[in-house]
Amino acid sequence: MRTLCHQQNSNGLLVFFRLTPNARKDEILGVVETPDGPVIAAKVRAIPDKGKANKALMALAGKGLGIAKSLITLKSGSKSRLKTLLIEGNASELAAELDKALAEALAARDKQK
Repeated sequence: MRTLCHQQNSNGLLVFFRLTPNARKDEILGVVETPDGPVIAAKVRAIPDKGKANKALMALAGKGLGIAKSLITLKSGSKSRLKTLLIEGNASELAAELDKALAEALAARDKQK
């Protein structure tokens, strides 16, 4: 079982998500536990039709990390709530940036409450 919501590989960083489509707004909710290990819970406004929600998740991930959507691909979970995205680049730098972006997103969300 994984202990992190991401895993380094030779092409970049694999990031694990649990996606809820058709939400009121696009947002990262935080890290949640699943039987397979931790994942990042996210919501998107897009509906799960013809890959729209998957594309919205990739756009949300790209925006949060400040990287181009073209560097993000869906590796698994095209028809599932549990998704794996591959973010191409230096895995250790991406992991540090992901951890930082997650902390900032959660702090901003908590501040709005």
